[in-house]
Amino acid sequence: MKWKAGDTHMNKQWFKYLFKTKKTSIIFFGLIYFFMLFINYTDSYYSPLIFGATLSIIISIILPIMMLRFVHNRNSSDVYLSMPISRRQLLVTNLVFVNVLSIGFYYITNFILYFMDYHNDISGQEFIICLLSAALIFITISLYTSFLYLRANNELDGLVMIVAYYALPFVAVFVLANIYDILVVGYQFNIDDTIINWILHCSPLYLSYRVMGSIFNTYDRFAYLSVICLILFSLYSMVGLKFLFINRKSERSNQISNEWYGYPLVINLYLVICLSLISVYLASDGEFVSCALLLIILLFVYIIAQFVYRRRIKIEVKSILIFVGTFFITFLIGTMAWKTHCFGISDHWNLYEGDTLTYIYQDYLTEYGTDVAFELVIPVDKKDKYEEAIKILEKNRVQAVNDFYSGNHTYGSSLQIFNSLNKKRINNYNYSGVNLDESELKTIEKYTKVIVSTYDYDNGKYESFDYSEYLKNK
Repeated sequence: MKWKAGDTHMNKQWFKYLFKTKKTSIIFFGLIYFFMLFINYTDSYYSPLIFGATLSIIISIILPIMMLRFVHNRNSSDVYLSMPISRRQLLVTNLVFVNVLSIGFYYITNFILYFMDYHNDISGQEFIICLLSAALIFITISLYTSFLYLRANNELDGLVMIVAYYALPFVAVFVLANIYDILVVGYQFNIDDTIINWILHCSPLYLSYRVMGSIFNTYDRFAYLSVICLILFSLYSMVGLKFLFINRKSERSNQISNEWYGYPLVINLYLVICLSLISVYLASDGEFVSCALLLIILLFVYIIAQFVYRRRIKIEVKSILIFVGTFFITFLIGTMAWKTHCFGISDHWNLYEGDTLTYIYQDYLTEYGTDVAFELVIPVDKKDKYEEAIKILEKNRVQAVNDFYSGNHTYGSSLQIFNSLNKKRINNYNYSGVNLDESELKTIEKYTKVIVSTYDYDNGKYESFDYSEYLKNK
């Protein structure tokens, strides 16, 4: 094989060599895309575009691992890195090969499907935007996967880094959602909330979902921010690959991945996330036995992670101190959050945001099968006319919050509150344990209908009455 030493980026001879030696992978993935042409996409015209993108994302994760395995083997590393091509050429050519397959297969199959079936269902502009977005996604995923794989010094650790970092934003969101559910009363967790949204934007997989989804969602704008984040991920990965591959020391092969950005960072990030959830649960009057069991399980997993990291079974005092210290810090923060109503979040709401304020109330009365409900819609510009009703409902809201944190919380009744702007909800609060008494319901009835529904056992059906009528017949 002859090499052109003058090539500064991709090496054409090495590229041809890859096509000759990777025929099995090319045929395997090619057959998958070929069979994709014969799937009956009756549910929607964009299913093949999404399905094909999923396949190419899988290729963009698997192939970089296959192409860069030699880095983690001392003998293979010496052979590959001694070839008469630069490291830059080797890296760029491998990544170009990966993306030629992922993008090429995707483009070929979807061009065929588009001109055969879907050119009448999807506009040419949407189709082109989809293809360009898909190319950006596949390039980003291949770069980021390569970057993660090379953060480690051996094959197993490389796979662990890929799984750990791809999963990290989703684990963080899951834990944060549960912490909100435990600590915050009233406030409704929403995936579009600022903190959650930014955490998810740290995941190229979520960004890919956002971009592809926004193309075909007529109720959503194109996800320009997600595109920008994908570009930033690509640039970040390229800078990282310069240090982790081009400037890499060959003696790192088959060594322990003890660099700060490897296991030490990953293990401690997951430790803080998991301990935060357990600590918050314990601080919020959670069952001690359950929390103790969870702590023991987490400690066991932490020790196993240390074993995988160091490749030897040894319980170090430093690791135990880190575990215990992290628990006490997270427990202290969790306790402070519980005592302060999650640092005041549960006590704060934007009552007159938007153009309407809506209260929806439902409670079960003492009679079995009887409930009372109302919906009160208040125009914000006329709120003064509803001052008496708002005062009653807000008093009960505050009481529900205090009961939640004092342990007197009850279930069964509910009060939903939300603001709307141009008929679109802009926030949402839900409270349980809100029980309006008879005089308060009579006052509310001045402003809206209060309906009592009761089950008539003689007729076998529900009957509805106005609250005042129900009191007369009671």
